[in-house]
Amino acid sequence: MFMFDDDMRDENLWHNSAFGERFYQNRILEENPLSMMQSERDMSYLLEMYPKEARIIRNLVETALDMEDYRGSFIYDEYPDKFLFFRMVKKITDQYMSQQTPTGDDTCKNPWVTEVTQVILANEIYRRRGRRKFW
Repeated sequence: MFMFDDDMRDENLWHNSAFGERFYQNRILEENPLSMMQSERDMSYLLEMYPKEARIIRNLVETALDMEDYRGSFIYDEYPDKFLFFRMVKKITDQYMSQQTPTGDDTCKNPWVTEVTQVILANEIYRRRGRRKFW
């Protein structure tokens, strides 16, 4: 019968292994549905504080990401493709601008719209990756 002695426990075989106490604590925190519900509630409350224009952009981002939210999508890659990310930013920015100027006139194009769209899109991708863990 194989038995552990004190020397074996100190040599990274027990305390620092992947199945140590920290591993189980992290698993409990990740899979606790009450903490997930509380964080979603906190997120929805904080989203109410977004300015009007940022809420409009966020709705467009959510709509675009709902189309990309499937297993194997680029948003779940370990390193999401920058080209696809910026193409999605441009698509969302163009949708926003067409809603703001129905004539399709680009004279009121502001650089902040692209930057805010990038931040909101990156944040939403991060949130969805944390929820699904497909990658």
